[in-house]
Amino acid sequence: PAWCHSLSSVCLLAHFWRASVSTQDEAHPHVPVLLNQVISLLAPRPGGRYVDATAGAGGHLEAILTRSAPDGQCLGIDRDESALEICRARLSRFESRVQFVRADFRNLGQVLEGFGWGEPQTLDGVLLDLGVSSMHLDQPSRGFSFRFSEIGRAHV
Repeated sequence: PAWCHSLSSVCLLAHFWRASVSTQDEAHPHVPVLLNQVISLLAPRPGGRYVDATAGAGGHLEAILTRSAPDGQCLGIDRDESALEICRARLSRFESRVQFVRADFRNLGQVLEGFGWGEPQTLDGVLLDLGVSSMHLDQPSRGFSFRFSEIGRAHV
């Protein structure tokens, strides 16, 4: 989209497969891809406004919120309501500084307008973690997997 070219800090990640795909539970939380690199590029600061347009399990948002304390604001966007539920639970301690919306990142301008955040150019950083989510691959009932052969049986 046109707004990508005018942001001061846009971080795009493309990951199509990870050498180790971990399942997600309380004992083994999802580990976000390239976390240190993302934080280095976004350089979150207090008072900043950041969007994770592919929030997933919230690992990147957690790091951004931690580094933008005490008053940085974040918006987590994801199309997957299940992922947003995990994200909300993970980030509940930041509830006064983070908002969530179920939407597609391609509608970022409309989402920002709906939250009163103005144009994308006014943000301090936007993250798009593009690729396959391990949460989707780990659950055959979601419709696709490289690890399980029973794909589709639940839908037959």
